[in-house]
Amino acid sequence: MARLVLDQAFDRGSLAEMRAAVARSANGLGASAAQSDHLVLVASELVTNAIAYAGGSGRVRVWSNGTALYCRVSDEGPGIPDAESKGIVRPSPDSVSGRGIWVARSLAESIDIDTGPGGTSITVMMRLTPP
Repeated sequence: MARLVLDQAFDRGSLAEMRAAVARSANGLGASAAQSDHLVLVASELVTNAIAYAGGSGRVRVWSNGTALYCRVSDEGPGIPDAESKGIVRPSPDSVSGRGIWVARSLAESIDIDTGPGGTSITVMMRLTPP
């Protein structure tokens, strides 16, 4: 059974608060220190994208099914064109954008992007490893 531990709105002014809430949630669900750090980084990148490109606000949710940790970042922006191809190729070091979804793909075991003109939800999954 899934256990939702975080369902929080975010906006431009609440990025630090969101990071802290994701870290607490991951730790409370049994994530290792590395997994917690990775989830905070992924959530931060995806929330930053939503703030920059999708109207500036949205929701972040964190839950577990006992064996895996999940994080979903949702917004009400215009959607992501060609979403399935985003973040597959590592951005060049001099690129000023394009790292958010690449970071999520690199650190999570799976990523699901549900996008359209009414908004985007990106869900990442990481398997919980025993301490």
